[in-house]
Amino acid sequence: MKSIEKGPLDKYLSIRSNIIEIIIIAIVIAFGISIIVSSITIIDGYDPNNGIIFGVGICIISLLYLICKNNTKNIQNTTINGFLIYSKKENKLINVSRYDFSESITTNLEAAFFENIAIKNIWDKEKLGFKYENRKLIQSKSNKLLCESIEYYILEKLSVHLATYFNKKQFNHEDLYTFQRNEIPDVLLSNRFLELFSKPIEERPCFIDDVGNDNESNVETIAIFKNGAIYKKFDLVLPKGSKLRRNDKGEIEIITKKFNLTIDAKFEGFNENIPPGFEKYYLGTEDFLDLESYQVEINIKIKFKLMYMLSIKNWQYYSWIDSFLHQLNTDICTNTYFEKISWNSTSTILQCLETRNIITNNLDEDTTKNKRIEKIIYELCKDFLTDNEHINREDLKYMKIYVKTRLQDIVISNNEIDIEYINTIIENYFYNNTEISRVI
Repeated sequence: MKSIEKGPLDKYLSIRSNIIEIIIIAIVIAFGISIIVSSITIIDGYDPNNGIIFGVGICIISLLYLICKNNTKNIQNTTINGFLIYSKKENKLINVSRYDFSESITTNLEAAFFENIAIKNIWDKEKLGFKYENRKLIQSKSNKLLCESIEYYILEKLSVHLATYFNKKQFNHEDLYTFQRNEIPDVLLSNRFLELFSKPIEERPCFIDDVGNDNESNVETIAIFKNGAIYKKFDLVLPKGSKLRRNDKGEIEIITKKFNLTIDAKFEGFNENIPPGFEKYYLGTEDFLDLESYQVEINIKIKFKLMYMLSIKNWQYYSWIDSFLHQLNTDICTNTYFEKISWNSTSTILQCLETRNIITNNLDEDTTKNKRIEKIIYELCKDFLTDNEHINREDLKYMKIYVKTRLQDIVISNNEIDIEYINTIIENYFYNNTEISRVI
């Protein structure tokens, strides 16, 4: 595996450290210069007020220049590309084994189809891809549905990641706030998967038998998978003062005291180039015209707030962003997945095995053919000896002529097997089945 690149927060804190270091060095240099300048003040006619104003102005201009120069670095963009395999004939996504992104998306779609017939009808009515309306190329409703499924996948991953990250003794729970399902209605209403899977079990007929179990056992239900349906409790644990919303561009936005995080899941129907032989060797199909490999793009933008650039407190409450992006890269990134399953090495081995099998099969066919011809030659030799009661050594020559002629008569070309090999078989049979010695 390749070495892991620094996360956005690590990069930002490095920039901040560099700025602080520059400021400290500048102060030290300024102190030295001040000693020199102070000597100037003893010159006759020098006005101290003008010197103070001039010095403060230079300091402010220098500080503003330093901040503006690094202002562009307070925005960190990360793009993660994944892929999905789609069967046009069956109108469904293919589950790619050991690829968390594909496994989760296909499972979520099947669960939504099982419980919500309206979602299933949308998928069946408009297949993935594009269609023409009023001479314009637009995406199908299934494309939008898939985008929502991808967005839900990321939000659910974030929910679990945050719960795990903040479940440590080093964090004061009074500095955290947990967003419940009913506190993010704009996000819920625009994502049918989040709204469906997080809906309380008492409101869903497929979980009617499970209602009341929480009260009896005093244990909160976090997730249920039953008869194809899914329930997953949804909440987000964030530093106090954070906000969660959908912005004007339709992106999920998390606003914290130190940075703003936006998440944009894109599926635009573009094809993804996956390694040759993957469908054949890994997915077990050679119907290449049926399968489409689509690209999925996850864009994560983090904008750090300048007013917190020099802050040194409570950054541990925000370090989850780096570990979360690392997890998304592990679970979604196409290149990371093929590296994880060592596809380059695996495909080479499979191709070598296939070549060896072809050679072995050809050898087996040659062996079978030779045995068949040997059997015919034995029968012809037997016929020759049976028809000739008195055999001498000269008859071997006629026996060879007889056998070769009959081989042609029964439509077996002498070219199918080496002529010397035919002679050897005939000679062995002749001497093994007559009283004539090989020695003259």
